[in-house]
Amino acid sequence: MTLLIDAGAALLGSENPTDYPVIRSRWEGVERETHASLLNGSGLANIAVTGRGTVDGRGAFWWRCIARDRSRTHGRG
Repeated sequence: MTLLIDAGAALLGSENPTDYPVIRSRWEGVERETHASLLNGSGLANIAVTGRGTVDGRGAFWWRCIARDRSRTHGRG
């Protein structure tokens, strides 16, 4: 399978946490329960993501959520 993202097009990650359910996967080389990624799979072969477009996981949104959660657990929020 080939996912072709044309120039000027963008694959955008969702900002809704429920769109990333907890699944069994690898995180930093360790099998564990983790949230699904924007793009992930298991036991796949012959997969390509190509093109001149953009994959945008909307990281800034998630970084803000993590910072907010950390400040709450450390009594700063």
